[in-house]
Amino acid sequence: MTTLELLKVTKAVWGSIRDASPEEKNRILLAMADALQQETDSILAANEQDMDKARGGISEVMLDRLSLDTARIDGMADGIRATVKLPDHTGRIISETVHANGMHICKKQVPLGLVAIIYESRPNVTSDAAALAIKSGNVCMLRSGKEAFNSCHAIVKALKKGIAAAGGNPNIVNIVEDTSRSSAEDIINGYRSIHSGGDGKHKRHEYSRRGRCFRSTDQGRAYWHRLCGAPEAAGKQQLL
Repeated sequence: MTTLELLKVTKAVWGSIRDASPEEKNRILLAMADALQQETDSILAANEQDMDKARGGISEVMLDRLSLDTARIDGMADGIRATVKLPDHTGRIISETVHANGMHICKKQVPLGLVAIIYESRPNVTSDAAALAIKSGNVCMLRSGKEAFNSCHAIVKALKKGIAAAGGNPNIVNIVEDTSRSSAEDIINGYRSIHSGGDGKHKRHEYSRRGRCFRSTDQGRAYWHRLCGAPEAAGKQQLL
């Protein structure tokens, strides 16, 4: 399946998690954590394939980030369980006011929809990103660094197993099959994005075919992209 086809499949099932109750989402998350630990052997086998290919090609620091063991997988599972303890802010009213004409206006927290995440070769990010997306009522499309291809796909396979076991739709979490830069460009060009990272990634967004509208910073602010016809830092809107 191509990246664009997978994006459409993922977005199509958004309603199943958008409308889920906090209890339903937490049940899915707990099942994901359990499945991750149940599939430890298969995940470690996939990780060893990635490690064998990466040795001599990346730094020792990157190799350490890529490496998995039982303790790290247990930590990933515990990270998913930790999201269950977080408050569910979906639908929370942040502020509201009633105008003199009787109009009631409120600011409400709602899911984004499809959250596509491009990240480096750190397998643990796979489960962290999926858990946070589901907790907030979003579907998730993942694209890891090519060095972690086998590891991340094994992790997603385990997460899908847990989602299905809890009665959820496994397609609420997907990962691209293409490790080339074109898969990242398909994600960037296919949807508006809020992205972080260095200037290199920013420039790839800047010169992509359709041009994106937001850039996030370490301070958590969103910047309008100049190609969208708005000021570079339009009001420095704080991201929620």
